[in-house]
Amino acid sequence: YSWEDRPFAEKLSKILTANGATVMNPANDVAAGSNIQDVILKAVKESSAMIFVVPHQEGAGKGALVELGAARALGKRILAVSPNSSRLHNSGFARIITESAVVDASRISDSQLADALQMAS
Repeated sequence: YSWEDRPFAEKLSKILTANGATVMNPANDVAAGSNIQDVILKAVKESSAMIFVVPHQEGAGKGALVELGAARALGKRILAVSPNSSRLHNSGFARIITESAVVDASRISDSQLADALQMAS
């Protein structure tokens, strides 16, 4: 996720953790002085799936594109979530990368979001 989406990502992390998932959240899981890209890429290698938060504009969060490419190359399941409907116009590349629909989190409750992610994973 891009740093502007940190509040949404933290909410998403809490929902997933409450439903039994192990979540790597860079805001919490990267030690000071560590190379964030190395830590994230290691987590991608060890994960079974990745959730991609659709950015406010295509191309924002270029590091996320590297992480998406790594997840795709490693055959990981990638799920895309849009924090709000205004970003759906910008989710075409996420649909291509994930090979699935993008979940619009702004139109559903937290429990419905958890159910949608569970079904997609």
